[in-house]
Amino acid sequence: MTQLTKHIEAIIKERACGSEANNEVVHYIKQQMEKTSDFVESFPFDCMIWKKEYSFVNLDGEKLEILASPFSKGVHTTGKLCSVSTIEELRNCDMKDCIVLVYGDLAKNPISAKDYPFYYPDEHKEINDIFESRKPKAILAFTGQASNCGLHPFPLFEDGNFEIPSAYIEESKVSLFLSHLNEFIEIAINSQRLPTTSSQLVATKKGNKEDLIVVCAHMDSKDDTDGAIDNGSGTLVLLRMLELLDGILTSHTIQFVPYNSEEAYHAGGELAHLGQLKDKKVAYVLNIDTPCFKKRKSEISLFNIDSQSKMITDVVSKEKQLCIGEPWYAGDHMPFAMQGIPTLAVIVEGFNNEGVFYTHTKRDNKELLDDKIIEEVSTSLVNLLLAIDSL
Repeated sequence: MTQLTKHIEAIIKERACGSEANNEVVHYIKQQMEKTSDFVESFPFDCMIWKKEYSFVNLDGEKLEILASPFSKGVHTTGKLCSVSTIEELRNCDMKDCIVLVYGDLAKNPISAKDYPFYYPDEHKEINDIFESRKPKAILAFTGQASNCGLHPFPLFEDGNFEIPSAYIEESKVSLFLSHLNEFIEIAINSQRLPTTSSQLVATKKGNKEDLIVVCAHMDSKDDTDGAIDNGSGTLVLLRMLELLDGILTSHTIQFVPYNSEEAYHAGGELAHLGQLKDKKVAYVLNIDTPCFKKRKSEISLFNIDSQSKMITDVVSKEKQLCIGEPWYAGDHMPFAMQGIPTLAVIVEGFNNEGVFYTHTKRDNKELLDDKIIEEVSTSLVNLLLAIDSL
């Protein structure tokens, strides 16, 4: 069994932040990092695990299954149905003690978690504020194919701080429910939030100077998926890069950071790491997310890379598994890029055309992984990292 095969067996499984499986993977990664880094730190943070069971609504004596929103509060109640499909309808809706049906334009895309530190647009804040201030008994969203993952339907809300119980169902069923407006129905959302703690690992490889290069890849998964591509593959590449660099002296000090909680509503692991960076100078960031999908190349998108762009492009052009791609804005690299730090983000070529539809689903499993490609991408990214280190 190769070192990579051992990593795959230990890491590629459902590992939602704070869960027992997540803790096992954190422990395994820590053990592996301790073998090839100068030291490994572990920063604790608060989080929640989510438990769910069968949820339903009762229409005319028939129970229809609905899906509890991740981290929703639980509820079993009856209430009068009302509905909203636009932000204007939401603003004008008297929903106190009702069960609110959310569909149409208002249910096209997920609503950001309350006070999410990296992305919380004003419209999403307004939506959350209206629901919480008007106190409906529950929300039932009608959704279709997600644009940012493979879920169909997708949860409109995924937020352990949101106070209104919510669930979701396939959008094609909305007409059935709309025919019952103003009627009282029974709803049961069987969902639990369980407070716990988890850990954020940071492995450090000392260089000749204190200026940092941060190499990161999120290691957690959503619930109900093995997260092989999203982002088990990135975690495997990060570990292999650290192993391939064993014994090689570098100019910069390099941190290898398997972010824990990227797939959660709170980003607790990344915030824990960012907190300990306050007094340090970060020279470059390399984020690895969903590489090595099938036989596609891995794209490098560049942020705040000016005078170094030709050198980086030249290095990438010599690596058969890498190519330069368009800027990609949805990842752990963005807090660094938004600060003006030179940042490189790795994602599989053409991710939005195919790879995205595997993510957050049971289809994202070990069958999508190719050991040879993971090894090749790891080696190529080490070559790129050493070139950046020489700047």
